[in-house]
Amino acid sequence: MATNKRVFTLRLDESIFDQMETLAREEHRSLTNLVEFAILRYLCEKRATAYDASEGRNSSKVYLQESGTIHSGD
Repeated sequence: MATNKRVFTLRLDESIFDQMETLAREEHRSLTNLVEFAILRYLCEKRATAYDASEGRNSSKVYLQESGTIHSGD
């Protein structure tokens, strides 16, 4: 199966890795999926904040779609 995802190496403190591994198991996710989801949530929050500052709008209207794209509810 072809994918457009890029591969990279990530170095983490062992305690952080262990916590992420536990959380992934609890959420029935792969560790890779948990990391990708966490990054997407972070990007959504940051973009919502930037959207607020530049547009003077409510960040609650900016949300993460299942596809991983960030969308404005306006």
